[in-house]
Amino acid sequence: MRTITVKLNSDNDADLLKAILRETSFEDVVEAIEEEDSLSDDEISVLNERLEEYKRDSSKGMSYEDFDKRLKEKYGI
Repeated sequence: MRTITVKLNSDNDADLLKAILRETSFEDVVEAIEEEDSLSDDEISVLNERLEEYKRDSSKGMSYEDFDKRLKEKYGI
C-alpha cells in the first residue's frame, strides 16, 4: 500500500481534492488531517526552485484560478 500526503492551504481546496479523488479509482479512505501552517526547509527549497523556473519561463505555469477552472470543467465539480 502507498500513502500520499498532499498539503493544502484551505478547507475548500481540500474538499475539492477529496471530491476529485472519490470520483477516480481510489479505493482507500481519503481524509483530511489538520496540520500546522509552517513549511519545512525542503518544501521551501522546492517552492523557490519552482518560482525561479516560472520566472524563467512563465508559459509553463498557470494561475490557481485557471487550474481550478480546468478541474471544474473536466470533472464537473
